[in-house]
Amino acid sequence: TTLSSHRIVSPSGRLGGGDGAVGINTVIRKEGGREVLNGNDECDLLAGDSFEMLTPGGGGWGSE
Repeated sequence: TTLSSHRIVSPSGRLGGGDGAVGINTVIRKEGGREVLNGNDECDLLAGDSFEMLTPGGGGWGSE
C-alpha cells in the first residue's frame, strides 16, 4: 500500500519559482511489465517483482 502526495499536482514554487516535478510509483514485474500506481494505491507483489518510488521534486524559490 502506498500513501503518497504530489503524484498528479506538482509541488508549487514560491515567489516566481517554478513548480517541482510530480512523483511516480511504479511496480516492475519480473516478467517485464510495468504498472504505474496512483498516489494512494495498493497492489500485490510477486516474488521477483520490484517497487520503484520516484519522489516529487521541490518547487523552486524565485526572486520576487
